[in-house]
Amino acid sequence: MGLLRTFFGVASAADIVKGIDLGGFFYSDNYKESYPSLLNSTDSSNRSRIAELYLFRAWVTNLGFRVFTSRKEVAERVTYELVNLSNTLGRAVLASEYGVEFDKISNVDYMTLLDSRWQHYDSVLLANQTDESPFADFAIAGSVLQLCRCIGDPISQMSVASGYLIQLARIRQVATARR
Repeated sequence: MGLLRTFFGVASAADIVKGIDLGGFFYSDNYKESYPSLLNSTDSSNRSRIAELYLFRAWVTNLGFRVFTSRKEVAERVTYELVNLSNTLGRAVLASEYGVEFDKISNVDYMTLLDSRWQHYDSVLLANQTDESPFADFAIAGSVLQLCRCIGDPISQMSVASGYLIQLARIRQVATARR
C-alpha cells in the first residue's frame, strides 16, 4: 500500500492532517497582539472576549479546510482534530496564558458551546454570502463583536474582518499544498 501511495501520490487523510499545525490557526495565536482594539482593558471582560475569539478562530479554521480542501475525508479529519485539540490542548493553553476557563465563563459545557458557536457562524455566513463577499466578512465580524459585547466599534470590526480573511488565506495555502 505504501508503494501505491507513493506512486500515485495519494496520502491518507490522517497523514495529511498530521502534517498541519492546526493549533497555529487558533490557540497558538497571541490574541492581545492580533486584537488590540478588542482586548485593551485589564478587567475580566478580556477573558470572555478571548474565549469568544478562540471559538471563532477554531470555526474559521474548520471553515477554511471545509472550503479549500478538495478531499472530503481530509476536511472531516480536520474537524475531528480541531474538536479534540480545542477541547484539550487549546483550552489548557488559554487557561495558562490568559486565565480563560470556559466553565467559569459559560453556563453550558464546552462542547455544547463550541457546537452552538460553529452553528451560529455557519448560519451568519450562509445568510450573508454574496458574490461580492463570499465569506461575508463584515457580517461575520459584526457577529463576533456582538458575542464579545463590543458592538459599534468600527476599528474592531475592521480588525476582525481582516484577520478572518487573512486566516482563510493562510488556510487556503496550506490546504491546497496538501492535496
